[in-house]
Amino acid sequence: IRGFVGGEYGVVFQERAITRMSFEGPPLVFRFDKIATNLGCDIPTSIAAYGNLAFFRSDDGFKMIRGGAEIIDIGDDKIDRWFEERANPSYLHLVSAGIDPVQKLYLVAFPQSTTTYCDTLLCYHWPTGQWTVLSENVELIYPALNQTSYTIDTMVNVAATIAQLTQPVDSRFWAGSGKYVLSAFNDAHK
Repeated sequence: IRGFVGGEYGVVFQERAITRMSFEGPPLVFRFDKIATNLGCDIPTSIAAYGNLAFFRSDDGFKMIRGGAEIIDIGDDKIDRWFEERANPSYLHLVSAGIDPVQKLYLVAFPQSTTTYCDTLLCYHWPTGQWTVLSENVELIYPALNQTSYTIDTMVNVAATIAQLTQPVDSRFWAGSGKYVLSAFNDAHK
């Protein structure tokens, strides 16, 4: 097993298969249905999920699973080849993936020219199916919950001036919504 995402149903990513796990109740409790028998996940840290969507990298490219059953090729060979040509194969253990639920992006950070952190981010906008590339040094991207809310008066506890704020003033980060926001650690561990 390479990874797992849960929710209304579970999706189990294996090296050479993908299985949907559905709650049945007693006596079986769960039912397991293979949704792919010759396709699996080759980079476990490329797995990210949001709602009924799950994203991952297989040995033949980037994929999206919709509704726990429909597997869609989102790499369209072009992005898949680009990734293969640039990703440092000796350091794929540094890869991390996350979801930006506000912008509707699946992001994959990977090392291209470095061996200690990721220096490139692939971003997939799932409503349009378009990809873009960012050059940014990150150690890890991940989804995080922000519980604390801030006012303009309490922002001073985070930074002395508006110019020093790490998030835009209109970001949901300051609202403390309890919803997921995309987060990252940069190469300076911040």
